Amino acid sequence: MSNSRHKSFPVTVNLSFARRDSNIEERFYAPSKPDMVVLRKLGYKHFGIMNIFESHFVGAKLNKDEMTEKHLRTFKDLVDIWEDFLTVGTLYLNIAKEDSSKAMVSKSTAEAVQPAIESEEKLSIPSAQWEKLIKSLEKLELSIRGNNDAESSAYDVVHDGIICDGCQDINNGSRIVNTKTADESGFIKGPRFTCLYCHDYDLCGECESKGFESGTHKTYHNFVKTNTPDSKLKTFVYEYLQSNKKDSKRQSRYNQVPAPSRYNQVPPAPRYNQVSHPCRYGPGLHPQEIKTEGFYGCNKHSAKDFSPKEPPAYTSQDLKDVVVKVGLQNRQVISDFFSEIKTESQLEQLMQDAISWRIAKQWYGEDIYEKLEKYECLMKENAKKECMMKEVADKEHASGHSDVSTTEVKKPSNSSLRVEMFQKGHLLTFKLFNDGDETIPNGLRLVFQCEQKGRVSTPIKCNLQVGPDELQPGNYKILNFNYRYSLEQFSFEHPCKIDLIDTREQVVYTTDGNTHCGSSIFYLKPPTLKANPIPSFRDVPCNEEHEGSDGQYAPANSSHSDTDVISSSVTDQEDEEDNDEEQDAEFADQENNDLVYVESLSEEYDLLSDSDFEQS
Repeated sequence: MSNSRHKSFPVTVNLSFARRDSNIEERFYAPSKPDMVVLRKLGYKHFGIMNIFESHFVGAKLNKDEMTEKHLRTFKDLVDIWEDFLTVGTLYLNIAKEDSSKAMVSKSTAEAVQPAIESEEKLSIPSAQWEKLIKSLEKLELSIRGNNDAESSAYDVVHDGIICDGCQDINNGSRIVNTKTADESGFIKGPRFTCLYCHDYDLCGECESKGFESGTHKTYHNFVKTNTPDSKLKTFVYEYLQSNKKDSKRQSRYNQVPAPSRYNQVPPAPRYNQVSHPCRYGPGLHPQEIKTEGFYGCNKHSAKDFSPKEPPAYTSQDLKDVVVKVGLQNRQVISDFFSEIKTESQLEQLMQDAISWRIAKQWYGEDIYEKLEKYECLMKENAKKECMMKEVADKEHASGHSDVSTTEVKKPSNSSLRVEMFQKGHLLTFKLFNDGDETIPNGLRLVFQCEQKGRVSTPIKCNLQVGPDELQPGNYKILNFNYRYSLEQFSFEHPCKIDLIDTREQVVYTTDGNTHCGSSIFYLKPPTLKANPIPSFRDVPCNEEHEGSDGQYAPANSSHSDTDVISSSVTDQEDEEDNDEEQDAEFADQENNDLVYVESLSEEYDLLSDSDFEQS
């Protein structure tokens, strides 16, 4: 390279740019990585120019004899040639002054290839989009102002004659006046919330938002929100309450107070006039029908505004202690009673027992205490009689002087009845075998009970007339029952029970405990009366087996009559082929013609009545 401090133009200067291990006479040692600063320092050293790449043409080649050069304009150009330079070891730079036309072309080219970082710092928005953005911001500002004005003006409306049931002074019970939600007369200002479950009960906006409760009013009750006074609101609320009462009366009493059974546990006690949890909008009332402005206006947003709030989660501040005065005479009884409750499960069991006792009172009447006393006395007398008879029999047997006739009378008889069930389509066949040594009287009725799968109500019951003929020992009788339109589906896996009752509604034969669930064979025996200990309120005879203490059934509803089913009584000595033909004919006939009326179990049975305690 020339030794002159500054070169003149348009002279082309060749610079050798080599690594430290290269043996070049005039060279500049290369840095460890590409660096444009080093090249700028070289330009300033030889030409006195701060940025030589803007005003000069800088070409680079690896060999001095090469005809083509790579134009270095940006850092990227230097990076592209740097790997080749590390391989060859030398780099020759040709720096020359450009004319004005070339400088303009070089400058425009350099601007086009600027790093992406510089272009990302600027954001270009078309004028049309900019105007649209400004208009959107203006609309948003107007909307916010309108909402604030509407909220402030909503509390200027006064509902004359309507007083908030929650705005009262705690000390003297007087009205609270001249507040945000009450005027000088104590009338509600702003939104009015009318309860749909309490008679003539209104709250202001603040009391409703706090979840105010008093007396029978609860936080989960639904409200009608009205921003302006509406003369039709009172009529609507009255009709709504009347429709709720009618709807609750239409419900069956078995849904209100479910009868305990052998298959279902005692359900929780119904609350609030035997109606389940109140619906959110009432019967036949769609959310869109609840209006806010004028109550019968056309505000399409009223349904959203009316949507009732969920009951707030109770915190420790909501829990309160309740003090009940029991008196000195009952203090020890209450203390001893609750001292035995140590765990939450024991308290839960106590509450369940109280619910069962309440249901028993509703089912058997308020005189259940007297009935229990009679029941207890009857059980004690029966137990004494059995003990006395057993003692007399033991003494006579020990002395060996018992009379033969007496022995024959006291010899237990075999009163066994076997019922085999068959299913063919929708037809159920009951084949009754008298396996005992006693004649089964005529005029009996077969009561078949079947519990439906997934059914929460009482089991389905059908009545079949056994017929006018007696059933002699060793004989059998066939009864058919078409359960179409009565049972949704039948399976022997469902819990079933068979009883035989006489014309006095007394249970003559009932299903024995040895009958296995899922079996098609039922063993029936006369009901036995067992002596029980003194019953408590947990031992109330709540139709566990659908019959009273003396096995008595209540008469059926007079509005219905059981359809008699044709049955036959034959002996085992008849020809089996004739039996098969008759059975097939009965199957076909009963499948098409017979339909047995099915009544609800709860209407058919009276589980405990005054006649149960009459002694024969």
